Amino acid sequence: MEWEIADDASITAKAYLEKVENLAVDLITPKEFLEAAHLKAKEHRVGASMAREQDTTNWEKELKDVKENLERLN
Repeated sequence: MEWEIADDASITAKAYLEKVENLAVDLITPKEFLEAAHLKAKEHRVGASMAREQDTTNWEKELKDVKENLERLN
């Protein structure tokens, strides 16, 4: 009788362990997805920042050129 209880407990423990392992796998997939999405968003922010910086540089150059042209005309 004690062996039967021990066997039942062992079977139950193995079943719970399998469920926990399955839940862990279920959690890893969304975590990886979120990490990938986070990296993608970070890349997008960096790209947007670089584009904004380039635009600013271009506008400053254009403004300088227009000021020089204006001074020549005066």
